[in-house]
This record gives sequence, structure tokens and C-alpha cells, in this order.
Amino acid sequence: MSRGLGDVYKRQVVFVVISMFLPFTKWIQAMSDNVMMQISLVHIIFNVVSTIIMFPFAGALVKLSCILVPDKKGKEDDGMHLQFIDERMLNTPPLAVVQVGKEVLRMAALARRNFDIASSDLINKEIKHFDEVNHTEKIINYLNHNITPVLVKINSLDLSYKDAKYIGRLFHVINDIERIGDHATNLEEAALSRVNENIELSEEGEKELKTMHSTVTVSYTHLRAHETLAN
Repeated sequence: MSRGLGDVYKRQVVFVVISMFLPFTKWIQAMSDNVMMQISLVHIIFNVVSTIIMFPFAGALVKLSCILVPDKKGKEDDGMHLQFIDERMLNTPPLAVVQVGKEVLRMAALARRNFDIASSDLINKEIKHFDEVNHTEKIINYLNHNITPVLVKINSLDLSYKDAKYIGRLFHVINDIERIGDHATNLEEAALSRVNENIELSEEGEKELKTMHSTVTVSYTHLRAHETLAN
């Protein structure tokens, strides 16, 4: 019985809606005999009317949309993810090679930044970046552990000789980058010891540290440029 009443109610609602739109459809037909023109008029009128009706509630709608669809960019990114790699790219081997290369370059940039920061802390006798360096090292380790399985999968694909050779090099590169990350944490720990034990460096010793930092930075930059151009 209740189901029958529900069907009746639905039919009544449909009848009311159709009754409301009949004058509108007749007016549109009176405006033009061209069906395409009629469709265009309906779209234009619908958009204009919708805008007029919704405009006073724009602020409330924005707030509601922010609640229903949270902004992912607003959330803190801890870096523990693969930025350029997903499983779909394996269907296109050349694309997979390019994307995994970008991920390795991202890993290299993190290691380079960590080395610079840790070296600066050691030279300047400060540890204000201690937590940052250790967190970045965790990201580098994460990337090392997650890029390696992807390289294995890509290496099993149908690759050109050039791409296969490039992927083979990346196996060694990510291990080297991971070691650079380890050295950066060692430098930061040395900075911590220097602060805690109040260790002072001679002018000559500080000069040698700066020279070593500059030399490593130049070498690292050249290696990255070589790897980028090699592919």
C-alpha cells in the first residue's frame, strides 16, 4: 500500500515539474524554429538564471566545498611518496624510463640540499637544521627502497639499448645518492658534537672545510649534469 502511495506521489511531482516547464518550452519554441538555436537558448538562460540565484550564496558554497572536498595541498607533505612514478607508466616503457629518471633526480636534489645544510651547520657551529636533515634522510631512504623495485620492473620491459643502459646506471646512482645522504647525517652529527662539546676550529681548519664543501658541490653538480644529458 505504501509503495502504491509512493508511486502516486512521484507521478504528482513529475506532473508539477512538467507543468512548470511547459510555458518555458513553448516560449523557447516561439523564439526560434531551429532546434540547435533552441538548445543554445536553453543553455544560455539556464546558466544566467543559475548564476543569479547562486551568486548571493557564493561564500557559503565555497566554505561548503572546502569541507566536502579538503584541499590536499593544504596538508603538510612529509615527502614520503613517489612523485613521478605510478604503475600505469609501465605500459609505456619510454615514458617509464623518463619518469623514473625524474624521481632519481628528485632524490639527488634532496641529497644535495641535505649535504649543503649539514656542511653549513658544521662550518657555522650550529644545529638548527638537525631535525630537517634527519627527516630528509628518511625521505632519501624511502625513495631508495621504493625506486629500486620500479627499476627492476622497468628493466624487464622491452627497452631500447640506450634506455636499458640508462636504467642499469640508475641502479648504481641511487645507491651512491643514498650514501651521500648518510654522509650528510654524519656531518650533522659532527655539528651536534661541535656544539655540545664547544669545539672550535682554527682558521686553517675552517678554510679546509669550506674548500672540501666547495669541491664536493662542484663535483656533484657535474655528475648530475652528466646523468641528465646521458639520457
